[in-house]
Amino acid sequence: MVRTVATRPRTVDVEMASHRWRHFIMESPEATVSVAAGPGTSRRRHSPILAAFATSAIGDGLRLAALPLLAVTITTNPVAIAGLAVAGRLPWLLVALLSGVAADRYNRMNLMILVDIMRGLVVCGLVVFIVTDATSIVTLYVVALALGVGETIFESATQGLLPEVIDGNRLPAANGQLYMANLFGTTFAGPPLGSWLFGIGRAIPFLTDAATFLLSAALLGAYRLKHGYNRRVQEQPADRGSVLVEVGEGFRWIRRHPLIRTFLAVSTVANFTQSLVQSLLVLLATRHLGLSESAFGLLLTASGVGAFLGGSLSAWVGIRLGVHRVLLPAVALCLPLFLVMAWTDNSVVLGAALAVNAFLGVLVGVQMSALRQRIVPNQVLGRVSSVSQFFSFGVAIPVGAFLAGLIADWFGIAAVYLFAAAVIVVLLAAVTNQLMPGRVRHAVEALQGA
Repeated sequence: MVRTVATRPRTVDVEMASHRWRHFIMESPEATVSVAAGPGTSRRRHSPILAAFATSAIGDGLRLAALPLLAVTITTNPVAIAGLAVAGRLPWLLVALLSGVAADRYNRMNLMILVDIMRGLVVCGLVVFIVTDATSIVTLYVVALALGVGETIFESATQGLLPEVIDGNRLPAANGQLYMANLFGTTFAGPPLGSWLFGIGRAIPFLTDAATFLLSAALLGAYRLKHGYNRRVQEQPADRGSVLVEVGEGFRWIRRHPLIRTFLAVSTVANFTQSLVQSLLVLLATRHLGLSESAFGLLLTASGVGAFLGGSLSAWVGIRLGVHRVLLPAVALCLPLFLVMAWTDNSVVLGAALAVNAFLGVLVGVQMSALRQRIVPNQVLGRVSSVSQFFSFGVAIPVGAFLAGLIADWFGIAAVYLFAAAVIVVLLAAVTNQLMPGRVRHAVEALQGA
């Protein structure tokens, strides 16, 4: 009898906790969707979401500098150090597609809050290892892998969340603002600050990183409480099948729609060529042009400025010229830019080419993301976006970096940039017809009217 009385409350507590968990992550079918994109959606209304992303991005930038510095205090083996970058990127190949399923199954904002909390706790765990002097390179691999998994889930949920809380006409501007926030945090502010804090104390940048994750979760939670965000999870058929079946639905949706299929090809090839171009930029600058380390830093700054301007002006360009008139010229202009990078001996010309290249890359990326968010049904948007992320980040970037090294070793550094230009020629031959302004406009109108 005593044993029965003692165990019964525990069973009830577990059931209640499980119910609360399911309610938080999924929301009940009867929940009211009180936050919806509409004409009245204001910039002020989604500014807390932007603030959350910007805060988290600064933390990411801190870690981008501090984690390799911490690794160097453990080992100087170049293979081991490179493995840290591999561990951080591996989730885009292994779990990006599953993250899209999660983003479509569950309440996206709650999912993002939970992911931020878990990432904050993971980094807090790393701080404990640092303070107790128990850190190993394997520990850093596990941390990088865990944070990478969280990043894929967060990104997939973000792609579906934006059209739920922001008016469709403001999506290009919102995507541009998010890109600028990410660029500022991970490129301009975070890495220098992370290096400086690491010099003060090895644990300090990671404590700050954990704080940014938790602050991001708090900002999203405050938004949810203030605006009553309650996403209604789409009703699923009883025979919905396995997770792999749901992943397949994302692929099938893309296969049935030529415009989105074209967007997938453009984003994948664009990231592939950018990986080719960026992987050996340091060698092009220092060995081919004979630039100093500080001059190489200026080249990176020029590229960052171009990307920042692309994010800032993407909405304005789309409004003034029309998205359907922007995509094809922006892709085509990459061809002469890569040829300039291959043949120029002038560092100023190279910096200008890098800046324009970054501007066009961000411009195209923002416009395609905004269009995809407007025309893909919300219930499959996470999976459709995750397919793009899988190929663009999980496949194109590592394959591009690997091939860049092989081509440079066999034919020289300039050959890498010539090869990138040749790839753009092939891409243009494949997608020009689909990206003609009239066809893009008609395809968008047809999808929005479906």
